[in-house]
Amino acid sequence: MFVSELFTGSISDKSITEQSGFYDLPKTLKSIGYIKEGDAIMVDKGFNIAKEINELGLKINIPPFASASRQMTASETFLTNQIAKHRVHIERLICKVKTYKLLSHCIPTSLFQKANKIWTVCCLLTLFQDVFVKDEH
Repeated sequence: MFVSELFTGSISDKSITEQSGFYDLPKTLKSIGYIKEGDAIMVDKGFNIAKEINELGLKINIPPFASASRQMTASETFLTNQIAKHRVHIERLICKVKTYKLLSHCIPTSLFQKANKIWTVCCLLTLFQDVFVKDEH
């Protein structure tokens, strides 16, 4: 799991990705053999980082989407279902992080300097909770 620092104001996903140091993670994981050339990173629609990910030798998984004028093909539907099976883990993880009362209310100004540490601890504590989605097998 990658946990970035908090960002304020109006900022694009691409800018957050660049400024957060996210691109260093796949480089490090590749260098130690944890991920390999051709492995994929899952992102949401509108997350325009394919060029940067491809430069790292990785692929990007974005769910295909139908438009009003075109239906999805069978392979696009299959890919969407495969991505959705994995994405549910991420969505549930995000929901679990949001359950921490510290994060669901305004943070007092006295804690502003600690906000990034609080955020990181809450994110990491979710990893010690029960399984997000039980395996179907």
